Amino acid sequence: MGDLSGYHLSDNPFPEIPVIDPFVSDIRRNGEIFHAEIFRKEIEGLVIKTAQGLNVIYLAGIQFDKGIGKSALMINHMRSLRKSEGVTCAYVKCGERDKPRDAARKIIEQWHLSGYLWESFKTAFTEFSVVKHDPFLAPDAVAALFKANPGLPSRLPLNLYTRVRDSLKIAESFSAWASTKVGVKAEDLVVFFSDYLTTPSDFPGSIKKKSLDILQVYEAYSKFLISFGYKRHYVFLDQFEDMVMGTTKAGIGKFALEVKGLIKAASGTTTIFVTLHPNSETMLNVPAAQDMTGLAPLDAVHRINVMILDVKGNSAIGLAEEYFKRFRVGDPPYMTYPVEPALLEFICYLKQGRIRDFLLQLHNALEYGAMNRFPELTLEYACQHPLDVLGREISPRDIAGYHKYRGEPMAPEPTGRSWGGAVKGFKETNKPL
Repeated sequence: MGDLSGYHLSDNPFPEIPVIDPFVSDIRRNGEIFHAEIFRKEIEGLVIKTAQGLNVIYLAGIQFDKGIGKSALMINHMRSLRKSEGVTCAYVKCGERDKPRDAARKIIEQWHLSGYLWESFKTAFTEFSVVKHDPFLAPDAVAALFKANPGLPSRLPLNLYTRVRDSLKIAESFSAWASTKVGVKAEDLVVFFSDYLTTPSDFPGSIKKKSLDILQVYEAYSKFLISFGYKRHYVFLDQFEDMVMGTTKAGIGKFALEVKGLIKAASGTTTIFVTLHPNSETMLNVPAAQDMTGLAPLDAVHRINVMILDVKGNSAIGLAEEYFKRFRVGDPPYMTYPVEPALLEFICYLKQGRIRDFLLQLHNALEYGAMNRFPELTLEYACQHPLDVLGREISPRDIAGYHKYRGEPMAPEPTGRSWGGAVKGFKETNKPL
């Protein structure tokens, strides 16, 4: 990696692997760096549709399969909703081999890891100890237990604070009581309660057992959370399109039926956000998928169209600035230094407005420039090293196409016009801010 201090940067601001993951600490990849203005319309639509309490909201890309910012938009919205009182947020990254049942299990895991299940469990078990009137499970002892274990513990020392010696028996009694209050089957809560009364860290492994009807268990836990402390669930199924595309045409009916079960399991209390791209939407827009799309139609009511970067405006500059300022050291000559604003816009044009490709190319360009100790990444430098700075060879026709797309005048190119002349004309039209 080249030394970027000469660029007034502590590190390369742009991700080497521009795939977003909210669980990593690197702000370049976890979605923390987010330029809201380029998604202003999409954000406004998400806020309105979320307030309406829709069962499913599709974040749909209409031009490209990948790399336009659907995941970043989803994660930003999730972070906003997490600030609300009395709600749960569960983020799941779907894979091609996943089925809706796998998504249900992963949602439960997120409820567990985020501490939502633990908070509801404490509330419910405290209430249970009060109404139980069992000297072996005194309410003050339970209160002391949870005061000593406010957060989700790996092991719960129940027998150190109470006189309970048979945790499974208490779990069964607790399940019978809670199931009546929640309106679910007691057997769907036993695994949950027995693990939480002994070793909560075992819980993720316990719900992977094939004997469990995971959709039924998901419904039980969803209702349990609503009954004891929460009022609304927000579920985020990122890369949902991959799960759709991993389904065969013959299997789309079963897939849609399972998604229907996922939607109906928490009907009225849950909004599920999913990402889609054009091919996956085509897969779902068939009669065999009616079990899903009948409940959550692929219409304007349920969808947010996620657009590419506006290559005619300055959205590329604004996005780059958001990354640059997080790693800025000292006082640079201009906000996007060492990359000329005009070059940022040209790279965005060449990448057709795809955010992922745009960020990756900037990462590579900065590394190349630093290693070769070039003081500034200008259009002229990019034209001299097109593969390294722009990721491809370019020609005067590319520059002419760029001007035409932006609606900018450009003098007709005479026969034999030099490459240097084309570059000079481009730079005169696109002077740095």
